[in-house]
Amino acid sequence: MKYLRVIVNKTLRLFPPVPLNECATLTTCAIPTGSGQLYIPPGTQVLYSLLLIQRRRDLWGPGAWDFDPGRWLDGRNEAFVKDPMRFVPFNAGPRVTYGFDFLTLVKPGVIEPPP
Repeated sequence: MKYLRVIVNKTLRLFPPVPLNECATLTTCAIPTGSGQLYIPPGTQVLYSLLLIQRRRDLWGPGAWDFDPGRWLDGRNEAFVKDPMRFVPFNAGPRVTYGFDFLTLVKPGVIEPPP
């Protein structure tokens, strides 16, 4: 069961169900860039890619693009998963989709063969 969870989590990290999402800014936001800050006014639609966020090497290490479920079992991932906003296949925070809870509930019965 533990290895099944690891495989599912790894698959969701590399292939999130919703790879591209959008939101609207409520207030003026400043995003740091290499040459200063980018200011975004309120009400601006912002697109972001969960697919790319989940594969960033600065968040997940040098093997960010590799399918290596073992890193979730042997502790190599501990430094990268302390921040709950890193593993976001269904988004994160107060508006996380119910799909994650549903998947957690049904995946053992759907994927695991009967005894």
